[in-house]
Amino acid sequence: MFGKKYSVKKFGNPPAKKVRQKSSVKTGQALLQMLECNPELTIPELATELNLTTRAIEKQLALLKMKGRLERVGSRRKGYWRPITPGRNS
Repeated sequence: MFGKKYSVKKFGNPPAKKVRQKSSVKTGQALLQMLECNPELTIPELATELNLTTRAIEKQLALLKMKGRLERVGSRRKGYWRPITPGRNS
């Protein structure tokens, strides 16, 4: 009708992905290191230091708690974070 013909291009297999450590693992390790130095850091402070959103920090903290690598001691307002070292008996 318009005089143009369209064709569908077929592509081969997608390029192989580079094998690297997930950024969430790096973020979790960075959080643990920061909280070992200063366990009273708040979520907004952590977000600012790591250049992430507060929601991203909340998700990482929840993941670390689920894995048993971190626990919250005390209340939300007056509490602090306690990193748990694997193999350490508390």
